[in-house]
Amino acid sequence: MESFRNNFGFILGIIFIVSISILSILLINYIYKYIKKAVLKRYTSNKDRKGKIKYLLDLDKSKTDLIKAFLKEKNHTLSLTMNDGITVEFEYMYIISKAGGTQVMNFYKDMPVLKYFLQPWVEKIIKEEETLRKKFLN
Repeated sequence: MESFRNNFGFILGIIFIVSISILSILLINYIYKYIKKAVLKRYTSNKDRKGKIKYLLDLDKSKTDLIKAFLKEKNHTLSLTMNDGITVEFEYMYIISKAGGTQVMNFYKDMPVLKYFLQPWVEKIIKEEETLRKKFLN
């Protein structure tokens, strides 16, 4: 054992130092990413939530009535015309989404009709916020 250490001790020492250096860099990188993710999640989730609440509070009567119709349905799904302005806006704002990737299109007055569902975050945020509950559930 002593002859092995005498012959290869220098090389083993270098390998040990390099491997400890790599391990410490990876550990520091992991801790940095974890802290960054936690801070960003806290900051953006609070900011996003306030923006969503403000958007839902500022909706006009026709948009509010559409969300109320979604909430009255058992599965929160409605058939809407695909090219309607409210439908396009709600889909852009991720309030509603198409129910399924492939659907048979129905046509109403030469406009395609698809099934859309209300995003779960909308229902959740309406149930949690008192002002939104008054606006949408009454």
